[in-house]
Amino acid sequence: METQRASELRFFVGGVGMDATESQLRTAFAEIGVVLTQVELVLNRATGFKRGFAFVCVDSPCPGSATSAADVLERMQGATVNGRSSTVRVAAAARVRH
Repeated sequence: METQRASELRFFVGGVGMDATESQLRTAFAEIGVVLTQVELVLNRATGFKRGFAFVCVDSPCPGSATSAADVLERMQGATVNGRSSTVRVAAAARVRH
């Protein structure tokens, strides 16, 4: 997992399905004019299979637009990713696991 930069906004994207791809997430956000700087499709540690959700990062503020976190949340709620309705929330700070 890459380190989040201080100038980035991080979002949780749920309900994308276990067969979702990075490309599908990038396309869904591009449809609202947002370019993702990082995509992490979360895997089950034991099986290595995708868990059906992801974390994505965008530059803050998004280059070339006035898009804020509130704008991204509003425009992405219920958006279709991988043929499924998604849930988008601002992600909590990443926990460090030991």
